[in-house]
Amino acid sequence: MIAVPFLGLITAIFETGLVFFENAQLQEVTEKASRSVLTNSASSGISYQTFLNTYVCPQLSSMIKCANLQMEIDVAGSTWATAGSYTQNNIYSATYNPNTVFAMPAAGQVAIVRIVYPMSQIVGIMTGGAFVGGPAISQTHAGQQYVNNSWSNMLMGIYAFKVEPL
Repeated sequence: MIAVPFLGLITAIFETGLVFFENAQLQEVTEKASRSVLTNSASSGISYQTFLNTYVCPQLSSMIKCANLQMEIDVAGSTWATAGSYTQNNIYSATYNPNTVFAMPAAGQVAIVRIVYPMSQIVGIMTGGAFVGGPAISQTHAGQQYVNNSWSNMLMGIYAFKVEPL
């Protein structure tokens, strides 16, 4: 009688630890990959997928599937005033295109790099909702409000910095 709940508890502890480990790894990789933008070493006009394949995926362990990653590089003040009010981000919508070509932020601009990894619904249950995406998932497009349920649990690596002069 005691073995089943005990094994369930042990499994939940290991799964929760694994999720927190993946989150820490994603944050570290985001910071390291952002260095190429910070120092202007990444070439301008590359796609998100090329950036992921070149600067992010080689640093990840096999626990995180590179094909599931999504990312965005943005400049603070260009399309959003605060992180809490930002709703333009295509990471949260069904319109994400990994082949989108982006311009590197100019020297002196404050850049924000976000790399997102979707998690299963069971992770949300096991971690007590610690990785729920929040209100940014609910968006309004063309007068229609929708919630992208597949993104209700995610890991996000985010790094903000001022781009160094050339």
